[in-house]
Amino acid sequence: MSRVMWSNVLNYLSKLIVSFDEFLAGENASKQTRKNYKSDLSAFFTWITDTESIVPPRELQSPRDALRPISQETIEGFKRWLKISHVPATTINRRLSAIRAFFRFAALSGWVSENPAAAVANLPI
Repeated sequence: MSRVMWSNVLNYLSKLIVSFDEFLAGENASKQTRKNYKSDLSAFFTWITDTESIVPPRELQSPRDALRPISQETIEGFKRWLKISHVPATTINRRLSAIRAFFRFAALSGWVSENPAAAVANLPI
């Protein structure tokens, strides 16, 4: 897959983070939580595109198209990569929390039918 295509996927996913941030602001999430969640989601989506860990959709016409390829296995792969990269467990768990919250929002928005992060467990601390 071309770098341009992956760049387009990442740009599209970044726009979804903006929508999620607006939702968090409406839910009165703290500025620090919003900042951390945006950073955590950016790290996740960048990892997806850098590792080409999903098969991207041929066309990106909706958030549903962009998120459909992301599965529980994708998120577990990200979690494994973070562990191998020696990221602290507390940071990994926060990133998983951000991903779970994002996909809850995506389900509320009708972008996904199920939350692929719901069954991904945190690491023991």
